[in-house]
Amino acid sequence: MLAEAARGLRVERALLYRIPDEKVFAVPVGEGLRERVREAIGQVRRIRDQAWFPGPTPVRGRCVECEYANYCGDVW
Repeated sequence: MLAEAARGLRVERALLYRIPDEKVFAVPVGEGLRERVREAIGQVRRIRDQAWFPGPTPVRGRCVECEYANYCGDVW
């Protein structure tokens, strides 16, 4: 959808690259997928607007490489 907006062209399929096994998959881009993307964008915007952060994970080992660790005052 970003490519469509940037280039003014209709996208009928997307190519996904899976790094571990270097495989490429073609995914049809239909109206159902477009609606799911619009819903996800709406959710992200609501999270941003409400400045919402999830609670800390009970598995602290995940925090070591988390890019949000600096925002978790209740953990660190």
